[in-house]
Amino acid sequence: MVFDFLGIRVILVLITSFLAGVIDYRTGYIYDFITYPAIFLGFLIGLFEFGFSITMLKVVAIVGVVFVIGYFLYNLGKVGGGDIKLFIALGLLLPFYHQSIFIIEIVFWSAVISLIVLPLYYLTVLFAKRFGRKKTTGLWQLGQKLKSREFLPLFFLWVLFFILFILSPKTTGFFIFKILFLFVILVLTSFFLLFRKEINKSFFLKTIPITKLDEEEILAIEFFPKKIRKKLLEKLDGRLVLSKKDTKIFQSIKIKKIYVYRNLPRFGVFVLLGVVVSLLIPNLFEMLLFL
Repeated sequence: MVFDFLGIRVILVLITSFLAGVIDYRTGYIYDFITYPAIFLGFLIGLFEFGFSITMLKVVAIVGVVFVIGYFLYNLGKVGGGDIKLFIALGLLLPFYHQSIFIIEIVFWSAVISLIVLPLYYLTVLFAKRFGRKKTTGLWQLGQKLKSREFLPLFFLWVLFFILFILSPKTTGFFIFKILFLFVILVLTSFFLLFRKEINKSFFLKTIPITKLDEEEILAIEFFPKKIRKKLLEKLDGRLVLSKKDTKIFQSIKIKKIYVYRNLPRFGVFVLLGVVVSLLIPNLFEMLLFL
């Protein structure tokens, strides 16, 4: 009897991403009871299909890279711990699909979909609120207050776009679609980055007493005064994800209340959508980059 490993893997990926996306949307968490069994099953299927071979070593290397990059981003408060474990689980459950590394496709499409949906939603609501209050000057004058850290990401993104434009073959009909697609994403991303602080302040910023600090709280470091910011980064070794033990650090520099981010976007939903797109249109990521 020949096992259909690909079919089993695809079904497990869909089940795992669906459960994670739905529960994350409803609760804001991706629980370990979803990710840990999926990681175990993915590793077990890999051993059963590949054995102790070079292919299995490649799979382990791929999820190892996902873990290292994810851990770095997690400490900066850019991605949740549940998201990292979900990516590791998906990378083990379906490491390769149509001769491509599947987790790269998922990460790319999850990011792309979020960069379309989130800017459109938050900027629309933000501008609607401002226009409703007749206080639009703060937004229109924002460009005067931007610092180099806001401009640099935009500069590099647009440089990459123009390099891709120059290097891409212009004889194919796909070229027009690719450039328009990337241009729209880049414009939305640019607006999102330009108004990032305003969006964070309007939707996610909370002030809490240090006694109510929760596990994996994300410190809104940019809203602290410069001197306090420097002390906090030194005491926390640059990490922005907090635990209840960090209460002592705030007490040591006589801080009673802190700024944190709460109710952040549920990224598990975008992972689910990224999985669906990656399965339905395999290798589109490579086509956008190289065709």
